Amino acid sequence: KDIRELATHPINFVVGSPISVVNQLLELNDAIGYDVVNAEVNWLGLTEIQIARSISLLCKDVMPMVNSALSVSV
Repeated sequence: KDIRELATHPINFVVGSPISVVNQLLELNDAIGYDVVNAEVNWLGLTEIQIARSISLLCKDVMPMVNSALSVSV
């Protein structure tokens, strides 16, 4: 897909519970396909504990579910 088309896709930010994030990532993959996800978890106002929790949720909950749904082996 053309980079301009990808940049204007309605999902530019993915936020929510692990299940919500998984669903959004799978929806995005269905719409445009991707092979890399860049996650920014260090937002102004978040504590180090909140940032660490976000990283943990991404690694332990989100990634395995997305990889399984897309049949990706890591």
